Amino acid sequence: MTLLIVSPSALLRSAFKELIALVPGSPVVKELGSALRLDSALSEHNPDVVIWDEAIGDIPPDLSQRAGASFSLILLQPKTVPGAPAVGTRGMGGIRVTKLGKPDFSQSSQAEIAKTYVPILAGIFADAEARHAESRAMGFSDKQGKVSLVAIGASTGGPAAVRAVLEALSPDFPCPIALVQHIDTGYAEGYAEWLTQNTRLKVRLARDNDRPVPGEVIVGPTDRHLVCQGESFGLDDGPKVLSQKPAVDRLFSTAARYHGPNLIAVLLTGIGADGARGCLEIVKAGGITLVQDEATSTVYGMPKAAAELNAATSILPLGVIGQTLLEMVEKRSGN
Repeated sequence: MTLLIVSPSALLRSAFKELIALVPGSPVVKELGSALRLDSALSEHNPDVVIWDEAIGDIPPDLSQRAGASFSLILLQPKTVPGAPAVGTRGMGGIRVTKLGKPDFSQSSQAEIAKTYVPILAGIFADAEARHAESRAMGFSDKQGKVSLVAIGASTGGPAAVRAVLEALSPDFPCPIALVQHIDTGYAEGYAEWLTQNTRLKVRLARDNDRPVPGEVIVGPTDRHLVCQGESFGLDDGPKVLSQKPAVDRLFSTAARYHGPNLIAVLLTGIGADGARGCLEIVKAGGITLVQDEATSTVYGMPKAAAELNAATSILPLGVIGQTLLEMVEKRSGN
């Protein structure tokens, strides 16, 4: 489990790292001193718990819309009750939110603070772990409805691999497809045209505020992240993620927030680890991830990273991924 502390106070971040270390089975702790790199930090670390110091400002919409089934948010607020933290838990979308008063380091020792706060943190972590396990156990549960989106990510060796997957699908494929392929600047439009010529689907470059239709594939343009915004897609000019732009992680993680258990993602051959964290977020949200196996990958980097995170629902040879995807979508469409 991973925890992210976001606070402008180095003292507060350090103190909470010490408190967290006292919790049995404590999570891996990452930290940010400002909200400027929040989105890339969420994509990179995929935290199960975020501690948000309200001194840093309001909660960004990108954080409050996070829909991972095990995601927990701790809001650090000015302490309202002398000698005790002010605690209140509520739900916010798919998020479990706990309001927690800040420790008063000027009035209490670290040992006294630990006596009060460690049991609270332990309870929050245990709850997040339990909901994570429940999410992973869902698999093909009846909570999954019709597939509303298929998301595909690929890098080195990807063009041929993507074509092999799309060749199994017909023009009446019942849901839209969003694709991120790492490709050199200026080649994305030609890549989309090539896929149109070599598959039975309509393939085109994605546009800002795009709304693809069933049987249509939108391709993230070079130098912009393709991100899901609910029923539509946007093009984000934010920083690179894992040295990639567009990044598979940005597509996968944003799609997980909005489509959750009705999302199927396909992660294909490629160098690096882009897409692995996104796959983990999809699995946590109850979605399905189909990951290419080592034997058929040109480069077993991205798929391997997903497998090592236990973020692959199925690890499959390239030759069967397209047919498996088709059967899953049709079964859940009632066909």
